[in-house]
Amino acid sequence: MGVFLHLFFTSVVLSHGQVLSCPDDQCRILAFPSTLFFVGERLVNHTIANISVIDRDTCEYRCYLDHNCVSVNFYFGEKGAKSHNCELNNSTGKEYDRDLVKAANYVYHGTKNFCALSPCENYGTCQSGFTGKRYRCLCASGLTGHDCEKDIDECALNSHKCSENANCTNTEGSYICSCNRGFSGNGLECEDIDECFENTHNCSKGNATCTNTEGSFTCSCNPGFTGDGYNCTDIDECYKNTHNCSKRNATCANTAGSFICSCKPGFTGDGQNCRDSDECSASISVCDVNADCKNTLGSYRCFCRAGFSGDGHTCKDIDECASGVHNCHSSASCTNTVGSFKCSCNQPYIGDGKSCIPLPSECQNYQSLTGSDRKITYGNQNTVCDRGIHGWYRFEGAAGTRMPTSCPPKQRCNTHASGWLNGAHPTVADGQVTRTVCFHWGSNCCNWSRSVNVINCGDYYVYYITGTPGCSLRYCSTD
Repeated sequence: MGVFLHLFFTSVVLSHGQVLSCPDDQCRILAFPSTLFFVGERLVNHTIANISVIDRDTCEYRCYLDHNCVSVNFYFGEKGAKSHNCELNNSTGKEYDRDLVKAANYVYHGTKNFCALSPCENYGTCQSGFTGKRYRCLCASGLTGHDCEKDIDECALNSHKCSENANCTNTEGSYICSCNRGFSGNGLECEDIDECFENTHNCSKGNATCTNTEGSFTCSCNPGFTGDGYNCTDIDECYKNTHNCSKRNATCANTAGSFICSCKPGFTGDGQNCRDSDECSASISVCDVNADCKNTLGSYRCFCRAGFSGDGHTCKDIDECASGVHNCHSSASCTNTVGSFKCSCNQPYIGDGKSCIPLPSECQNYQSLTGSDRKITYGNQNTVCDRGIHGWYRFEGAAGTRMPTSCPPKQRCNTHASGWLNGAHPTVADGQVTRTVCFHWGSNCCNWSRSVNVINCGDYYVYYITGTPGCSLRYCSTD
């Protein structure tokens, strides 16, 4: 069970009942409620003072006088002792309950610590029991405000110590002094810099005189030169524009008593007459072999050709297949080539690779014509006749790959009348088409004829043949 003691020290009591009031931020209200009174306990690790007192009330009063104290440990020890040990703490058991330990012959008495939540900003020191907020903050130099939240602008208040030749820059809680241009020092003391003596001026080199002034310098052109002192030039043909150098395409350089004209880069000539250099036609072009060169006035530009990328001086092949920028069909394979790519339809599709269609069944179900005697280069020995063949056929092997599309000589491909396709072979996109096969006899390239159907199967052709008009007539082939 605890003893209730509640002290309010809001004023100082003088003799004869007089009361001396104090400013708000100097008065302290400190309460020791009975709810924070514990017998046989002691707060450790937070003691800021250890003093001897005659009783517990004095111990608590001494805590009030120490503005950083918010709780006490009182040792009531031996009976009849004239003094007792009093420990002043800067925290309470409410914040550090693990530090409130059992201790014989001790009592712990705490206050409501308004600094428990660390309300002071910017490392300000908090003291409980002051002001209307029940705490006050002792701010570091350069800070103000109840919670030290406001910066003091020493520069604006002119309370800094910067030199009159320095600039003041306010910072959080302080300020910085930096010497003005033309002065050197630590900002508190700034001395004039002699730019002329130290050669840190920007007067015209060799053609002007530098004169030091307070915080700066002046430049004046030497006799025989003209300008503002920073840029002094010889009075000559180049300055007066009385030279005869090529206008715009040459530069004029003054010399003693004369001048020199030099064509600018990208132009050629004697300086008085400068013409554009055609870098693209000359050996000086550094464009890549896979780039095009475009001449411009006084220069040139390089452009990588289609299928290549780079700055024109170095062009690298674009792998359209790997980068996915090709336009091959989804059922086709892409093969990269230098500067381009190729598309080829995958089996069982046909087409140009950019457009693929399923391979017709006729392209898979056919009969083969493979005899070498079917070629138009073969003569007439046995006079073979094709009257009996019927169905879809493909020329392959020694027979070549297709029918000829121009009139062959008579009596070739081992027959009397040589058959040839009177018309162009179809594309894959054409699908199945009807063509006329003519048979050459005598002086007539189309003495007889027969209709056939033709399909382009991508890598080869198939023909639907229904015999011949008679004998000896034969369908011929070529490579």
